[in-house]
Amino acid sequence: MTLKRIALTGSAILGALLLGAIVVVDVSPSASLEAERLQVELDKLEKVNAGIRARNDSLDHRAAALRSNPDLIEHAAREDLGFIREGEVVVVLPK
Repeated sequence: MTLKRIALTGSAILGALLLGAIVVVDVSPSASLEAERLQVELDKLEKVNAGIRARNDSLDHRAAALRSNPDLIEHAAREDLGFIREGEVVVVLPK
């Protein structure tokens, strides 16, 4: 065997051993527990994300309605912003 061939064979063996070590480390109990913990966290974050996505969709629909419905615009201006029409008088009653 030539020196070059011995070096290549040695490199191949070393690579195979390192790959085997990585596989052994990856299936160790601590790695398995970490993977499970990360999966639980991912599931939780996906639920949070779904809730945020639903809220975003709801706000998109409300914004579209506010752009196109004059009655809804007036209601929002009066109720949310406290606007009144010119000439109206506001009477605040005690609770």
